[in-house]
Amino acid sequence: MKNQKMLLIAFVVIVGLFAVGIVKDQVMRVAVTIGVSKTSGAPVSIGGLSVGIIKPSLRIKDFKMYQPKGYPKGVMLDIPAIKVECNLWSFFKKKIHIPLIELDLREAVFIRDEKNEISVDSLKVAKKEAPQAKKAKPMPMQIDVLKLNLGRVVLKEITAEGEPSLQIHDINIKEKTYKNITSMQQLVGLLMIESMKPAAIKGAGIYSAVSFAGVAFLPAAVGGIFTGKDSVADTFPVSFDRAYKESLDVLGQMGEIKSEDKEAATITAVVDGATVTLNIEQKTKGESRIVISARKFFLPKIQIAGTVLHKLTEALR
Repeated sequence: MKNQKMLLIAFVVIVGLFAVGIVKDQVMRVAVTIGVSKTSGAPVSIGGLSVGIIKPSLRIKDFKMYQPKGYPKGVMLDIPAIKVECNLWSFFKKKIHIPLIELDLREAVFIRDEKNEISVDSLKVAKKEAPQAKKAKPMPMQIDVLKLNLGRVVLKEITAEGEPSLQIHDINIKEKTYKNITSMQQLVGLLMIESMKPAAIKGAGIYSAVSFAGVAFLPAAVGGIFTGKDSVADTFPVSFDRAYKESLDVLGQMGEIKSEDKEAATITAVVDGATVTLNIEQKTKGESRIVISARKFFLPKIQIAGTVLHKLTEALR
């Protein structure tokens, strides 16, 4: 009798945990679906989602983002598997910290209509919106590493004559790595832009909007969206502290400081519409090397980087 009671209790506990797990996963699935759909401005569906507790993680199956309103119905992004490692302690610090995302993008489909407009530019993430004072700011986000597999890119061109023409590009990129992504807008924008690149699809809206959101991570992380030299460098006989202070002053005078991290020795600013990233490396106690890169809409702007270096050289004399 005692053994039967123990078995019954164990059975009830197992069923209870199983039920709680299902509810937890369903709640998370709905939350992720709503969150990504709201950020992107396109319908989203998720086939399945499971939450790991012992090792905090999310596993998402059959994620699909659909074409935005105004375009023929269909899937824009088909992602069979997404794995997300989470840092739960970061939530207590009011920050979302994700050490790793592994994403398997099977197919991306972009539509170009009769007006030569591309579906991706109709997404909310592609629309440049200035921050509003009354609008609640989203919780800060930090994604350390994104690993991307990309299978196939399809460009569907709609014409007045009849059936749309198709261009299909088999890419087969495996585990391409990106680092330091700091917003959901950057993440979605990066997926779109990296998918568009192999098919030589240029959507001005998505490039402009993601640049506006801050893309300091892109020159180092993507490393090849567009080729071309975008950086200049020089070594100065000054301490790290002075180099950092003068760099802040020069970039502040020439444009708008977007972020600074003295520990990482990095400053990001917008100068003449370009994203400028400045890094300082202390060679010795009295010598610092400064590297400056500049890109606008992901295109190298060596002239702007050179102008910043020239102004900084004058300040450090």
